[in-house]
Amino acid sequence: MNLIADTKSKLYLPPLAWWAREVAALAFWAYVGLKAFVFDVDLTIAQAVGPAAESALRFRGLVLLVVIALAWLVLGSRRFWVFVGYVVTYPFVVVLWKVPKLVFRNWALAVAFIPAIHSVARTFRRSFILSVGVILAATCIQLSETRAVLIGAMMYLGGYLVFHYARRFQSAFQRSTVFATAVGGVQAFHEHIMHNGLADYNRSTDAQRHEPLVRVQTGYLTLSALRIAAEKLREVSASRKVDLYLTASLVFTVALTAVVFGLLYQGLFALDPLSFSVVGELGFWKALAYSFSTLMTADLAAVVPASTAAQVLANAELLCSLLLFLLFVFVLLTSTRERYREDLDLMVGELRAASDLAAETFERDFEMKLQAAEALLIEAQPAIMKAIAKYDSHAAHLREHFPEGED
Repeated sequence: MNLIADTKSKLYLPPLAWWAREVAALAFWAYVGLKAFVFDVDLTIAQAVGPAAESALRFRGLVLLVVIALAWLVLGSRRFWVFVGYVVTYPFVVVLWKVPKLVFRNWALAVAFIPAIHSVARTFRRSFILSVGVILAATCIQLSETRAVLIGAMMYLGGYLVFHYARRFQSAFQRSTVFATAVGGVQAFHEHIMHNGLADYNRSTDAQRHEPLVRVQTGYLTLSALRIAAEKLREVSASRKVDLYLTASLVFTVALTAVVFGLLYQGLFALDPLSFSVVGELGFWKALAYSFSTLMTADLAAVVPASTAAQVLANAELLCSLLLFLLFVFVLLTSTRERYREDLDLMVGELRAASDLAAETFERDFEMKLQAAEALLIEAQPAIMKAIAKYDSHAAHLREHFPEGED
């Protein structure tokens, strides 16, 4: 224990150093991403700052060596290598540690967003390709002056928006959700327990004599997992977290609509500057402000459509505002919201039925009461049983075996 405490004290970073490490990691990988995939960000910044920055960029190798030397001097060898290792492996730290930790702390929100996670995982290839196309089309509208390129980019963005609305309405009117699909898996597990029990072994084999504790532990953990999952999903169903997911999906559609139409307005202005009555150029931000104003049916932007094509685009966005209202009604006020809750409740019921059957099967398969198994596992696996006592409301009586503050 003293060795562990000593190691932690040596690796501990003060708050200022911790924030410096986070900023350094984010800055480093942002620089790498922009440099590799977008543009020469260092050269652009240096030209914007002035001659001093350009000189520093010219001797960036020397500057980097000085920064490394100063950091090594201030942090010491051990903390310096931890710092460098953290910065270099930051993407893996985010994916393998920070995101799972955030999900665990906000499990209810994570469960509510399972439909979005499932949709992204199921259609990742298609979504990635289409998203790259959107970025390319937006870049073409910003930079190109070629008429064919502008028209092609605008057609792609319009088609993508139509495709997105089709998917949103399909999702709003689908008969079941991902939770209903997951019910089938729970029912299959229920059937497995019913026919095979929690102990898949012949009672006369050597496994029972040589590994009884492992079998009991596996069976009890299965039972506890079913109970905890049922309780947590019930809490999600009773909360407003599902409404938050549905609201977020609707807000994303609103933002996407405004941005796409803003790009379309900008592209139309590049094709024909007389399409809009506006002071100066119709840049992206002016076009985006006009798009939001049109979508919200408010006359706030100092832009007026002056051509037939511009009026058609503005009327198309007004049609989108009507479709968004219909999505709002169906998603948040009526069918979709209730369907998500019904499917969640159905899954909770199946998990409870499976956990009840697992409790009965446990005592039959292992020929011992749950209390006896708990007493056995408290001695053998105290850390696991302490976690179960914390999260399983059916095992709250176990908490008396784990005093507050006990490690």
